[in-house]
Amino acid sequence: MSTQTRSCLEQEIAEKPNAAIADAINAAYRLLSESVVYDGISMSDRAVLLGDDEPYIQVKLIANSDELDLDEEDGIWVNCPVHEDELKAVAEQLGVGSYRDLEMGDVCAIVEKTTIDMLCDAISSFDEINELARAMKEHGVIRELGKYKAILEFENCFDVEEAAELAGKLDDYDFF
Repeated sequence: MSTQTRSCLEQEIAEKPNAAIADAINAAYRLLSESVVYDGISMSDRAVLLGDDEPYIQVKLIANSDELDLDEEDGIWVNCPVHEDELKAVAEQLGVGSYRDLEMGDVCAIVEKTTIDMLCDAISSFDEINELARAMKEHGVIRELGKYKAILEFENCFDVEEAAELAGKLDDYDFF
């Protein structure tokens, strides 16, 4: 929203003595819809706020050891895709011998459906999630994020391996 539009919105709301949230929303919608012009660029061609180097998935790794007295707050966030040498450093920092002795805590991703439906599933391993992030990065999903989300919905995808496979098939779909 431009400064001029924001100023108009503030003035319109200030002129209503008992303005409610609905009044503000209606005013904002009216002001913004007047300035929105279709420019003929498809959603998948629009620039996104995320860059190519942004993490596709972030996982909080926690030591999985009965010998250590650690809880979830002691975990370390890693940006996926992550290389094995970085995982070794995380394992050392958490006091375990191998990253295989780490378990996943919280998980977040640029694709909400991926986070909710797949990554939080106890069946998904860290290696599968890291592979999904690698596939997404390799196939430039971030440049066609809307299309990728639509493909996941269209294919009713609930599997990490299938999501990684679909990341490589963006060109097989048309996005409207």
